Amino acid sequence: LVCRDYSECSTLRYAGAEGRSSIAYREPINLADPWISSNWLHDKTNFEQLRLSRLFLAGLSWLDRSVGTLLDTLKQQRIAASSLVIAASDHGASFLGKGHAYEAGIRVPLLARWPDGLRSGRRLSKTAMLIDVAPSLLCAAATGRACGIGGGGVGVSV
Repeated sequence: LVCRDYSECSTLRYAGAEGRSSIAYREPINLADPWISSNWLHDKTNFEQLRLSRLFLAGLSWLDRSVGTLLDTLKQQRIAASSLVIAASDHGASFLGKGHAYEAGIRVPLLARWPDGLRSGRRLSKTAMLIDVAPSLLCAAATGRACGIGGGGVGVSV
């Protein structure tokens, strides 16, 4: 049994609802209610967020294709093993939150490939900034080997 308003439900409940075992109250939806109309009666899609996400994903596709082209060229020139290739990104999917000190706003990816100079699968757990890459690059260019954390570099180079 579904009653139309709270007083009817109460009356039926106290009256025993004419032998029925359950009574349900259904609050009518008032479409004129400002809270209902502002929160539920329109498309909540954030088109600006979608546009920015599409741009970011297009940038990732471009980076993937460009790095692939670069690696193919290095391989053709037979210098892939001795070449250091680095790809870094800004904040990924959480790029709108980078004004906050939350995890997604401060952690960024940095990928490095140098078969003759770096071990694969290594993850850096120290706090570093992209500016910390510069001393590592200078040291690697001068010595031909990986420098930085665990490699005898200065500061928090990576």
